[in-house]
Amino acid sequence: MTFDPISNTVSDEENPIEAERRTQVIREAITWIGTPFRFTQQEKGRHGGTDCGNFVMAVFAACGWPPQRFVFDRQWFKNRTDEIYRAELEKRAVSVPFPRPGDIALFHVGKLYWHGAIVISWPNRVIHCTEGHGVEYGSPKFSRMWPPLFFDPYARLTH
Repeated sequence: MTFDPISNTVSDEENPIEAERRTQVIREAITWIGTPFRFTQQEKGRHGGTDCGNFVMAVFAACGWPPQRFVFDRQWFKNRTDEIYRAELEKRAVSVPFPRPGDIALFHVGKLYWHGAIVISWPNRVIHCTEGHGVEYGSPKFSRMWPPLFFDPYARLTH
């Protein structure tokens, strides 16, 4: 499976339907770039806002997942131990050891796996949302957030 950054497409001769689903997710994620960070929001565009968890859920909702919105205390990841974000991903996707384009990376923050991103090309590029930057391309090399977990949102559809 390969990702072409010029055309923003994923290709896989053995599974073209899955490649098209992954392309759809990446293209939807790209349309969110420039959306500002706004805690617990899920509205695309420069007048909207989102956070990392709601960004990932909104992208996948636009691509066929049932809608999900996270509303939680801003300090949750510092003070709590219940993994609500991880648990929601485990219900919807399959944990995998290495990501492919369009998969979800979940990074460790504080006591929890709390920062979500959509993989474009691992380990070089993701799309994620951070406070102060909003939705943007980024490098997944968040040294304080390793090791990440990976989720394949397509595995339940194809197996």
